[in-house]
Amino acid sequence: MIFQSIFCISLLLVLLSYIIYPLFLFLLYPFFRKKEERQTTYPEEKKIAVLMAVHNEESVIAKKIESIYAQVNPYSNFEVFIGSDCSNDKTNEILAYYSALYKSLSVRYYPNRMGKAKIINELVGATDADILVITDANVFFSEFVLPSFNESFLCSSVGLVESNVYNTGLDPSGISHQEGTYIRLEKKLKKLEGDMFGRLMGPFGGCYAIRRELYVPVPEYFVVDDFYICMNVLLQGRRSIACSSAVVLEDVSNNLSDEFRRKTRISIGNFQNLRYFAPKILQKDPKGFLIFFLHKILRWLTPFLILFSFISSCFLLELLFYRVAFLLSIMVLAFSFIDFILRKADINILLFRFATHFLSMNLALFIGFILYLKGVKTNVWQPTKRNQSAKIDA
Repeated sequence: MIFQSIFCISLLLVLLSYIIYPLFLFLLYPFFRKKEERQTTYPEEKKIAVLMAVHNEESVIAKKIESIYAQVNPYSNFEVFIGSDCSNDKTNEILAYYSALYKSLSVRYYPNRMGKAKIINELVGATDADILVITDANVFFSEFVLPSFNESFLCSSVGLVESNVYNTGLDPSGISHQEGTYIRLEKKLKKLEGDMFGRLMGPFGGCYAIRRELYVPVPEYFVVDDFYICMNVLLQGRRSIACSSAVVLEDVSNNLSDEFRRKTRISIGNFQNLRYFAPKILQKDPKGFLIFFLHKILRWLTPFLILFSFISSCFLLELLFYRVAFLLSIMVLAFSFIDFILRKADINILLFRFATHFLSMNLALFIGFILYLKGVKTNVWQPTKRNQSAKIDA
């Protein structure tokens, strides 16, 4: 009876996060969506500051800056602040060229690694702009990004706005199709959360905007800064939403090992944010905590729930249902192993690759939890390799 309870509860919680909760949002969206009220007490065009921390981004930084300055006319009330985090390639040379070309572009050069969060904290202090757009070097703007952000903040209740990311460079030889699919589903889910409840659970970290008055400096050693910033907006009683017209482009990760390291690092930050925000949100915003629990906390606990359900099923093999569940678990592992073998022969089967992606994602969560328990010594990051799809476009 104990093992049956463990299995059923664990399985239910996984299904609740991955299937039941998203399905609930999709089905009820037409009934819950609220029409935004425009508030004109703010000037029509707010001053915007684009903030970016970069490290060795010579392959993308020129294209990124040009995309920022290609915003549609007559929108011109913005400035750009870039912090070069001890770059030792040609990034600084490129930044020097563009800072001479554009007077509204300011660059700070840091001789020692600082980490994204610390640099963004300093850049926030360098501007008096109303709206802060925090972005990454490999995320390219469409020409409507800044005007779209500006329009979103006409509603005074909105505190944070996520961009609408489109992934490029999908390649069947790696995990980009699987990663792209996951990102699209997450993007839709967060869009629904923002529209229905005003509580988008963590923006796409590559590009989002926030009212400067709501920005809370990210503490030292906090790894996932965008989620920390977003949750503090919710704690201050403002809404977080997604803006469909603020389109940005990102070359989706295709290398399994690179993506595994990135997700492990993010996992460390997830558990930092869980410990820090769960009691605060529960106390101040019970509805927000419920969304936090269903969307994020259960996802972060999924590797443990899978492990609990698998172990408990091992003790229930005399019953047909649990025997089938056990065999399905073995099948997923087998699919991932077969995928590993086939990749050696340059054979790519999407179904098997999805199994690999799911298992690696949850293994990264598990390892990240172990590293979190050991203590976080630094939040300095190593960017994922850029232009992974270059060989496709050539």
